[in-house]
Amino acid sequence: MGEFELPPGGEGPRTSEPEIHEGDEALYAVSGPVTVFLPEKLDAYEVPEGAVMLIPEGIKHQYQNLTDKIVRGIFSIAPNL
Repeated sequence: MGEFELPPGGEGPRTSEPEIHEGDEALYAVSGPVTVFLPEKLDAYEVPEGAVMLIPEGIKHQYQNLTDKIVRGIFSIAPNL
């Protein structure tokens, strides 16, 4: 389990590094929206403030902030369930 904060703007420090996990990940957008970019699929999903997104095990993803305000999220990864 962890938390993150991204400054406004989209690229550079406003985007997390690509990551892949063993286990499913649940993302909760505390203040958002948080954009989840899937680089291998060239697709993105916007997670509105207060919403949850499930990211299945083995899917490469990045968090992005495409807004003009700070966004925050919490996540939990559940390996071997």
